[in-house]
Amino acid sequence: MSQEFFLDLVQELKASGTTILLSAHQMDLVERVADRVLLMNRGREILSGAMTQLRARLDGRVRLVLTLENGGDGARLREDPDVDDVTSEAGELRVTLRSGAAIPSFIARAVALAPIRSVVTETPRLHEVFVRAVRDDDAGDRA
Repeated sequence: MSQEFFLDLVQELKASGTTILLSAHQMDLVERVADRVLLMNRGREILSGAMTQLRARLDGRVRLVLTLENGGDGARLREDPDVDDVTSEAGELRVTLRSGAAIPSFIARAVALAPIRSVVTETPRLHEVFVRAVRDDDAGDRA
């Protein structure tokens, strides 16, 4: 309840035009309240900007969640030329398309290959953005 009270207070202050500087390690919390983010690694800035900018700069690939009809199998979707990655869990496929892939064309092909009930785009979570940015930053330090 304390966290919800805090979030409500921050939202009220934000709505009144108050600038709030928040330092946090809980990316889900940051994602709920922040307009702009500064990500740091070892005391250095590694990414900053609005949430949409951070996500797009780090990974411009489209991610889709495909819900399959009962018993549906989307294994054949892995072979699609526009697919970069597929993970499966409880009747849902999370499909990451290659950069520049045409979504309508992919969906048309996917419907022919698997019994799809719904398609939703998925936005990378701030935690994923942060982890990838830190890994990239650490790899750059080793190089």
